[in-house]
Amino acid sequence: PDGNYVYEVVAGRAVPRAVKVLFDDAGTTAVAGELKAGAQVVVEGQLRVTPGAPVQVFGAPGAAR
Repeated sequence: PDGNYVYEVVAGRAVPRAVKVLFDDAGTTAVAGELKAGAQVVVEGQLRVTPGAPVQVFGAPGAAR
């Protein structure tokens, strides 16, 4: 994907979503775009993720680590 985007986790797969960065202080980031409140997004390992790839969620209720 081109431009600013995040990977949303949908049905266990990575889906790229275009976003506009509103704020980033290297600790907290605020974005606007194709995401709904509460959406699960990839926050670690995103350089190894490709669109449609299966992803494993850690730290979610019932997730194994």
